[in-house]
Amino acid sequence: MCMPSHAGVRSNTCEHVPAQILSDDPDAAELACDGAQDAASFLRKFGLHTDEVIRIELVRELPSSMRAEIVGCYNIGERRVILLDPEKLHARGMLFGIPVDRSLYRSAVAHEVAHAVVACHPSSRTLPLAAHEYVAYVTMFATMGVETLERILETMPGTGFAHSHQINNLTYALDPERFGIAAYRHWRVQPDRAEFLDRLLAGEVVTEVDY
Repeated sequence: MCMPSHAGVRSNTCEHVPAQILSDDPDAAELACDGAQDAASFLRKFGLHTDEVIRIELVRELPSSMRAEIVGCYNIGERRVILLDPEKLHARGMLFGIPVDRSLYRSAVAHEVAHAVVACHPSSRTLPLAAHEYVAYVTMFATMGVETLERILETMPGTGFAHSHQINNLTYALDPERFGIAAYRHWRVQPDRAEFLDRLLAGEVVTEVDY
């Protein structure tokens, strides 16, 4: 579960995307706005958008109950993103086998905002976690700076998912980062990405049920 809101933290409204950043660091808030705009622009190409203001809270610590490797989350019930602030995430050291820099942080914001946008889709309540994560990771890598993406692809070699049935909650749970890069590689070879995304969001690709 995501941590409670922090009273008194400065609210920053993004200029080009319906997002509100809670942070006392103007530079961090601007970086988060950029990541939110990246996600919104990418998903809009496929007909996914929301006019609902996305609340993004940049925090120094996540709850101790969350897995150590987690850097953020989206609370679908409260409609808000919680993400470690840039300084704390940089201190974590590595993501996807490379050091965390501004480009990687911006794409981490895009990942969480993609969750928020998908959550506004009519079928989102019944979609398995792996379907949500597929879209979030594809958004993350598709909007990432080219040099950062190339470093990750080199650091984490592979061919991606060979079949759609490999996109499931188990493969995600076993290694979220490997799942993410495999999802992106799978996405890149789809002959009709819009059609595939439509089927994914309709529940026709990941058919298992979350309990």
